[in-house]
Amino acid sequence: MKAFCFFSLLVSTVLLSSCSQFIPVSKFAKGQELLGISKELFLAQYGMPYSQDAYYTPDSVMEERLFYIERLYNGDWHVLTTMFTFRDSILVKQEMYKDQSIYDTYKSNEKKE
Repeated sequence: MKAFCFFSLLVSTVLLSSCSQFIPVSKFAKGQELLGISKELFLAQYGMPYSQDAYYTPDSVMEERLFYIERLYNGDWHVLTTMFTFRDSILVKQEMYKDQSIYDTYKSNEKKE
């Protein structure tokens, strides 16, 4: 009986922990709460971006865009790219830059071959 209970507990633990890997919501979903924070604080909280670019606006203000990629599961797998715009090192804009279904990517690659 003890062996059965241990086995049941082990199977339940494995099943529940595997479900935690399916992330249905972006870690950046809070959105408006982040606006106004410094780039330094943002990087400390979320780490280095996947990609970034920087440029000067016509009014000579430095703008930087940081791109973060997440793989999310909500019925099917998606690759979500979120872009953050910093103006003089302060976060002024957050937007979903790209949302691509992994299934669609697979199907389009399959057609090329």
